[in-house]
Amino acid sequence: MDKELILKNLNALGIFENNQLEKEDIEYWWLIKYKELHMKKDYEGLYEINDIRDELQTYSIDTLKNFLIKKKEVKSSDHESKYSSEKNIFNKNVKEKLNQDNQIISERFLTENRKKYRWIEGNNFIIYVNKN
Repeated sequence: MDKELILKNLNALGIFENNQLEKEDIEYWWLIKYKELHMKKDYEGLYEINDIRDELQTYSIDTLKNFLIKKKEVKSSDHESKYSSEKNIFNKNVKEKLNQDNQIISERFLTENRKKYRWIEGNNFIIYVNKN
């Protein structure tokens, strides 16, 4: 596999910097992308990232990190703006997903608390009625 294809595949999984591979492995980044594509029901994209993951796992983490380091050394303004744009889109998607998850959790929590509060109010009313 040539250098540009490796970089393209790394970017397809949302890996743009070598420190991402220091923190987590290919499987981790593949899983994040997999969940994103699965939510969008992009089944063709799922097959593609599965193939990408399998190909990238044939390389050592150090080799892949070296490709990313060399990528940063390229000073093409078009390349830099595309790299920055892809990274921003990835970060935006992750933040949106986290915000959506947090909102769902908050709504569930509030709904459960409202139900408990109503039950307590109803129970207190019944106790009051029975006493009087």
